[in-house]
Formats: sequence, structure tokens, C-alpha cells
Amino acid sequence: MEIKNAVLVSLNISVWQANRQDKKISEQVTDAHQVTDRRLGRFWKSLLPKCQVLDTLYAAQRAARTFHYENTLAWMHDGPRILPTANYESYMKAMRGFKHQFEVAVLGLIDQYDGIREEARKVLGQLYSESDYPDKQSLKYKYDFDMKVMTMPASEGMLHLGLADKEAQDLCAKLEADMRDTFKRANRRMWEDLHERLERLSAKLMDGDAYVREETIAAVRDLADLLPRLNVTNDEKLDMLANRLKGSLTNVSAAMVKNDPSARKRVADEAKTVFSVMQAFMGQKRAPPAPMAAPAVNATVMELKRAA
Repeated sequence: MEIKNAVLVSLNISVWQANRQDKKISEQVTDAHQVTDRRLGRFWKSLLPKCQVLDTLYAAQRAARTFHYENTLAWMHDGPRILPTANYESYMKAMRGFKHQFEVAVLGLIDQYDGIREEARKVLGQLYSESDYPDKQSLKYKYDFDMKVMTMPASEGMLHLGLADKEAQDLCAKLEADMRDTFKRANRRMWEDLHERLERLSAKLMDGDAYVREETIAAVRDLADLLPRLNVTNDEKLDMLANRLKGSLTNVSAAMVKNDPSARKRVADEAKTVFSVMQAFMGQKRAPPAPMAAPAVNATVMELKRAA
């Protein structure tokens, strides 16, 4: 079994947290309050308080990690993740941007480091200690933004490791089963994510008095745009629903559904239709549908295909 439409990608971002436990102050506080075990009270101090450039650096780190997890699929716990090749170009372009933001912030921190430390000395008062701070030369080595791309493992490779034939065949079969299970879970997760966001949007739209936030609309539209690029299993139903939603939500805004009742009804009806089909599909994934339910589902699917 060889996967040709996906790679594995890992993201590793290292940062200096710029905080430290002050053991002396911790002991003073626990002793003053008669705490019998000093380990129960620990005082941590921020070494670079009110540092805007550090906030910018952390923001770039958080944005990169969020984008990484949203644009890849789970492969193993807290390790490399699956990046479908259909999403490779978009992913790498965005990550290069995050890396640039991160590196610019690091250079800014190094450039302003002396002044930032002087400001920290004023703010921290007697809590300030020179020994808490790395020198400027070593500071840059505390930050790193690294991406690694690897090929997906091919189960056939297990047959050429010099193992006994039976052991190699068992290992090959185990890897294939694990990979099928991984992709099945990834596909299921995409369905569940879209279902959850669409359910929230549909409920808001159907309630004429409810305010629909721009973020609620964008959450469905953005995911609908992304899913075809993450669809490593080539699930045609998922692609169909995602493309249908993307088209129906183009140019739809919170202001539109607030001020135009007819537009709100149109979008609500469309969302309800797609949501109903999605529920039917997800029901089919859980258990075989009842014989009488299939024609209604198929008819709605054909309607969606004609409208797409």
C-alpha cells in the first residue's frame, strides 16, 4: 500500500518563554503563610514584562500552530501530520509567511534586547536578576521555526528489511490496517467538523430573531473551501457538499442576512438542505440506512448535483 497523494509534515517551533521561578521569593511567601511544604507555593516572574515585540513573536507562533493543525490531518499523537498534496502549495505559502513573521520578531527582540532588559529592571525592581537573562549572542539560538516534510511510509518496504518472511508480512499487513484506520478517522473528523459548524449556522439562520455573526458564516465557508484540499480519501460526497456550501455562501455576510429577510431565508433553506443530506450520509456511515429512506436521500443528492 503506497500513498501517493499525501506527505507527512512536522512543525517545530522553539521559543524562550522569558519567565523563571524565583525560589527565594517562593520560600518567603510559603514561610510567611506557614505552609509546611514549600513545593505547594511557587512564584514565577515574567522576565520581559510589557514587551510588545515578544507578544508579536508569540502571536506568530500561535497562528502558525493553529494553521498547521487546521490544514493537516492527524497521523500520530503529537507527531508528524498528514498533508495532502492538493493542499501542499497553499500550506507551504502560508507557513513561509508565518516563519517570516516569526524571524522578523526574533530579530527585533535581539535588536532591542538591551533596552528591553533595562525596562524590565525598572519594572521588576528587586526581583530583577542579571543571571536570569541569556546574553544577546546566545538569545538567537533559543528561537527556531522548522518544518520537515517526509514521504508517507509504504507498507511494501517492510518486506525488504531482512526480517523473516512471516514477520515481514505480518508487519506489512499491520501497517496497511493502521493506515486505513488513520485515513478513515481523518475522513470522519472532516465530516464531523463540517457537520458541527453547519449545524450552528443553520440553527442561527432558522431563528429569525437570532443574530448571525460574521465568524459563524466564515467558519463554514472557510472549511468548505479547505475540505476538498484535505480530502485525501477522495470522498466524492464530501467534495460535493463542500463545493455546494462554498458556492451558496459566496458573498453572504452577516449584514446581508440581518437586513434582507429574503436573502436570509434563501441561505437558511440552502443550509438546511445540505445539512439534511449530510445527516443522511453520516447516518449511512454509522449503519445501513432503512430501505425506504434511500430514495429521499438520493433525490436530494441529485438536486444538489444539478444545482452545483
